[in-house]
Amino acid sequence: MSDGASRVLELYSDTVQDPKLREELNYAYTKLTSRTDSWTSGQWMTEKTGGSDVSRTETIATLNDDGSYALSGYKYFTSATKSNIAITLARIINPDGSFRHGSRGLSLFFIKLRDEDGNLDQITVHKLKEKLGTRSVPTAELEMHETRGILIGQPGQGIKLITSMLNITRLYCSMGCLSGCRRGIAVVRDYSARRFASGKYISEHPLHLTTLSTLEITFKGILHFYVDVLLLLGKVENKLATSEEHVLFRVFCPLLKMFSAKKGIEITSECLESLGGTGYMEDSDMPRLLRDIQVNAIWEGTTNVMSLDVLRSIFRNNSLDIYLKHIRKRLSVIKGNSYKEDVDILTNALYAIEQFSQQKRAVLEAYSRSFSFSLTNIYISLLLLEHSILRRNGIDLAVARRWIRNPQLVEIPNVGDDYYGLAVNKYIAMDIDINTRKYRGVGNIDPMGNTRAKY
Repeated sequence: MSDGASRVLELYSDTVQDPKLREELNYAYTKLTSRTDSWTSGQWMTEKTGGSDVSRTETIATLNDDGSYALSGYKYFTSATKSNIAITLARIINPDGSFRHGSRGLSLFFIKLRDEDGNLDQITVHKLKEKLGTRSVPTAELEMHETRGILIGQPGQGIKLITSMLNITRLYCSMGCLSGCRRGIAVVRDYSARRFASGKYISEHPLHLTTLSTLEITFKGILHFYVDVLLLLGKVENKLATSEEHVLFRVFCPLLKMFSAKKGIEITSECLESLGGTGYMEDSDMPRLLRDIQVNAIWEGTTNVMSLDVLRSIFRNNSLDIYLKHIRKRLSVIKGNSYKEDVDILTNALYAIEQFSQQKRAVLEAYSRSFSFSLTNIYISLLLLEHSILRRNGIDLAVARRWIRNPQLVEIPNVGDDYYGLAVNKYIAMDIDINTRKYRGVGNIDPMGNTRAKY
């Protein structure tokens, strides 16, 4: 979040007209990027009215005499509560009391959490959250009472401007997943050479080796994708990216974040299981690893939110056509009979993606998760194939082919089948009685007369 906040200030501090306010932002940028006595930043977006749906944000901002704003509102999740500053969204109230509804009415603000005496600046911390994991990073419910803030950019541009911060924080989510997976696999690998069972070390058991190699292959694929997206980030930030690369970066960020988070949970859970009962014990550190990595599927957007974000990019930026053209171009330069089958499989997969994209928008939204996973699988397969050709290494080629020839390379359902109908999904998901058409899975009281939990 600190890295993302520094990027926001780097890009948009100059939009602040008042020299004193601009100097505050420039000083904060200096502290965020300092190697000594550096600051940290939080990112406050979530409110009770909606997590991913920030358009329902209720925090308001009124103009102060010095050009700053007074922010008032309740933030439901505020990570890095001990940080020096925060970047947040709020809705500007005009002098006549009017304001703009929806996401286009949101503006981006800089907040310094503490005053000159070190006390919270008109901020009340109501409670610290009892979280599943990442307990070393405090998360709080807090309320701002006319807390001083500085507008960043133009009013109503908050969602657009904070995207540059989200790109960074989503990449950090992926890095967290990769580091957790690397740790888990390293522990299992070492354990495999020490644990003696059924007459030999488990590093000699074929089934265990298959399990562990699958984890490593998945990790390698995500790592290649991560490094590739980092390369694109470098080009974008240094203004070296082509228009095509800008679009690819826009769609690859949510794909990477979504995919690494889900696979990271799978890998870490499997690593815990590979240690047997020892892995389930707290002193093995594997439970903490699993708890901590779980949050990456939620931070900065859940899997479904990321999938819909990818779909939004496809509709707005024509990113699917650019994605298909980009991969086909790279496949066309791979020559030799040794790779013909691999190229053919990926070419056919692209065709399947292209055909599915012709479905109605409602169908695409319903299966956007499978669609996004398929886009990621194909691109990672290409990266690994190119890497194996460059390295001329049989092991690297075997890794690439495990991805390419995986039956789940393309995870798109047969939407022509009634079992995949959207209406059927609703009946199954919400447990609707087919005769009365009433919901059986909702309400304050369950069928046994017990009170349901409220959220």
